[in-house]
Amino acid sequence: MYADDPIYRGLIDDDQDQRTWCVTQYSSSLQMLDWILNIFHFFIPFTIN
Repeated sequence: MYADDPIYRGLIDDDQDQRTWCVTQYSSSLQMLDWILNIFHFFIPFTIN
């Protein structure tokens, strides 16, 4: 995602594998916005050419 990405992030420490996981959870409206923006950024360059 873009500007709203850092708002919904959470870090989980995994001591067994010695890793830190970044977990995101978005509301359904933000998931829809993300889908629309990704489609927009994917197809607009093709239509410009």
